[in-house]
Amino acid sequence: MPLGAAPGAAAWTCPVRGSTRRHDRAPLARTGSPRVTPPKARIGASGATMTTVSRGRSRARFFVGLRARGPLAPLPAAADALNGASPSPPPADTPELYPNLDLDFVPAMTFAEWARGAALAALAALLHAAFVAKLLSRKLADAGAPWHVAAAPTVALAALVFLLHRYVTLEAKEQARLISERQAADADSLFHPMGGPAGDDELRVHYKLRRPPRPGPPRAVVACCHGFGANAWSWERGALTRLARALQATVIAHDSPGFGLTSRPTNLRWYVPDANAEIARTMLDVAARAHRSLDERAGRATGGGAGGDSPPPRRVVVGHSMGGIAAATAAG
Repeated sequence: MPLGAAPGAAAWTCPVRGSTRRHDRAPLARTGSPRVTPPKARIGASGATMTTVSRGRSRARFFVGLRARGPLAPLPAAADALNGASPSPPPADTPELYPNLDLDFVPAMTFAEWARGAALAALAALLHAAFVAKLLSRKLADAGAPWHVAAAPTVALAALVFLLHRYVTLEAKEQARLISERQAADADSLFHPMGGPAGDDELRVHYKLRRPPRPGPPRAVVACCHGFGANAWSWERGALTRLARALQATVIAHDSPGFGLTSRPTNLRWYVPDANAEIARTMLDVAARAHRSLDERAGRATGGGAGGDSPPPRRVVVGHSMGGIAAATAAG
């Protein structure tokens, strides 16, 4: 007996002996039978109905499956594409975010490098055939193995040598384009050296600092710790200036070790949340010193001396995701 389904519903049919199952994302109802009304699903869930027809009887069962989120509204460019229009290109005068970096660089081998790799592979094959394959092929011939079995180790060695040459060549091209953290930094980027055990690589922490726009001493110094896979730009994009303006605070955001433009020391102790908390406390000191230097300059400009009458600012650490662990540790 035919079943009626909602238009556009995805369905599958399982040809089990004596029964037919149809799985739709919309409620199904047998023709002439009462409509099956599923219970109201909660936000974040999707409902579906399984209807089984067996020997003239139908049974309906509703179940709820979770999904991440509902469909989002398309972006303007995506909406243009859906309507048949090509997305409008960005203006020609749009500045590049990092004009000094070729972020789309893909290394490629030149003809000479391909020829060099082929020559190395051929040389390795000849040496293998002269000193190793002769003994091996003799044993294989005595065993009655075909010739291509005896030649397989030589061919495999030649291919391995060529692939190794290709990997080393492309990696050298990548390494030749590496630049230092300071060369990749923005105009307002700042770096602070962190002390460590003698003999260790120096850790240079990259950070961005924003001061309150209104004159006068800030009421707080705020250090922001980003989450995993992010960097200080996560805060700089829409939070640093707004926090400095709303809180009348000196706000600072740093790149955790292993992310952004902070250097990569060889000592693994810098890559744990406790070390990031130590860096966050140091960033508070850096922001406080920036506050004091601003206060002193204001005092000298007005002839009031060092300007030490203002109370010390509050110290606040803010963390997002993995940075929340460092913030909680720094506060403790």
